Amino acid sequence: MAERDIKAEIRLALGQMVYLENCPVGYDKERKIHYGVKGKADLCGWCPMPGFDPPISRPICLEIKTATGRQSADQMRYQAMAKRWHAFYAVVRSVEEALAAVDRCQRGLSE
Repeated sequence: MAERDIKAEIRLALGQMVYLENCPVGYDKERKIHYGVKGKADLCGWCPMPGFDPPISRPICLEIKTATGRQSADQMRYQAMAKRWHAFYAVVRSVEEALAAVDRCQRGLSE
């Protein structure tokens, strides 16, 4: 399955659980411009933390990969930066892994 298909399934599955934004990165040849932040996770947003009144949320970053996909050096640097700022960061390859990542995020883990 292509990464874009995995991402679409994850966004659909997590839509009511967490707030996630698509974070595309690339180069538009027609307009000759770079867009996005190089290395940024594919989906970034906020994960609600249960048990707090008033409610609070935590930053969450999900890097989507295929079964054989690997992080680039830029993505590893972004992961390190996100963790320095106490964001939850995970590399996920399926809806099941994304659901498990949200569970870990809500339990206060870092990845």
